[in-house]
Amino acid sequence: MNMNMKKLIYLLILIAVIVSACSEHINMETESGPQMTGIFGIVTAEYKHHTVKITKTMPFYSTDSAECISGASVFVYDDTDTMMYVETEKGLYESETAFAGRHGVTYHLDVTTYGASEDETQHFTAECLMMPNIDKIDSIRIGKYKLGELEFKHRLGVYPYFQSLPDKNIYYMGRLMKNDTLISDTITECVVASMEGFSGMYFNGPEMAALSGEIAAYSLDQRLQDEELHDGDKITLLVGTITKKYANYISDISSSNGSNPMMGMPSNVSTNIHPSDKAVGFFTAYSEVSFTDIYHEEEEEE
Repeated sequence: MNMNMKKLIYLLILIAVIVSACSEHINMETESGPQMTGIFGIVTAEYKHHTVKITKTMPFYSTDSAECISGASVFVYDDTDTMMYVETEKGLYESETAFAGRHGVTYHLDVTTYGASEDETQHFTAECLMMPNIDKIDSIRIGKYKLGELEFKHRLGVYPYFQSLPDKNIYYMGRLMKNDTLISDTITECVVASMEGFSGMYFNGPEMAALSGEIAAYSLDQRLQDEELHDGDKITLLVGTITKKYANYISDISSSNGSNPMMGMPSNVSTNIHPSDKAVGFFTAYSEVSFTDIYHEEEEEE
């Protein structure tokens, strides 16, 4: 097997339809397992009030909503500043002041939850580096969805064009908006891919296309109402850069999502919340760039 074929196979294996959003419920314990604390927080490069959600975990087969945890002390800090978070609604904590995350900075999460007694007080920590991101998306093309020579009926692909970064440890995350509504609003509705073997190439440029064909950053199922495209629809692609640990977490959530035990049990879901024997969830930091285009049916047919 030549090197080009190895690169193609490696890239196709690593591309998975998976997503990130803070609206995802933390619901990852087996029915017989002990109840744990679920923590999920994101720092982005957007100047805004960032949030951390804290809940109690629920049995894997439960259909009830997770119980939110109130009265916690929540801080996020970097090498220069400490941001205090205040509870804006039960279990949801928001930074007291707006701020924007910065590339190359490691953000630390510090959470203390309080129980009826001192023994029930728990302390949790996490950290995440905000990776550098691409400068911009130059353009996108919307057309029939293909993976190599395999064409998928009823699906359209969103194909971006941009200069990728040389760091092979960076993972790319794609999210999509249709007419200003986020389609990929849960962890199981996005695309995360490694560019190892292709790092530093122009994404979907001649060199990459010669090795693998064009690669879609997102696919849209035309049988679903929220994904079906009509002439004149506004499509916005967001590309973020995330760490390998967060990419693994998204993959674990995707394979453990739902109540079907054949999809994998939640004990396999990774976390960067410590102590890991008392908590689940993830604290992450990332930035996104975007490109907006108008969909035209006649262009798809070309």
